[in-house]
Amino acid sequence: MAKHEFGIMPTAPVPGQRFDEYEPRKYRCIPARDEEIERLMPEISTLEMYRHTVDCPGRGLCYTGITLIPPAVLPRLREEVQRQGGMAELAALLRRAERESRWVIHYGI
Repeated sequence: MAKHEFGIMPTAPVPGQRFDEYEPRKYRCIPARDEEIERLMPEISTLEMYRHTVDCPGRGLCYTGITLIPPAVLPRLREEVQRQGGMAELAALLRRAERESRWVIHYGI
């Protein structure tokens, strides 16, 4: 079963800093099934996120790479996750990151 992983970053990424390594343990990532994320993709495709570095803006999740999700988009992302249903653990992680104004890292499949 293919999965995506999400974790809360302890510090905000800075310009010039790259995230190219697969390090789910470092961020205590939780899994989300690919089928659930696929359903979510159209709904979040306009949200401003970053690809591997804050120097590379994009929209929506990087399906097969690393996405850096800023605190500003967490409320909308969480709302969509909750609306889709079936992703309670991810919704809880996003809620926590939102409360703490933390960035979230996403590892695609």
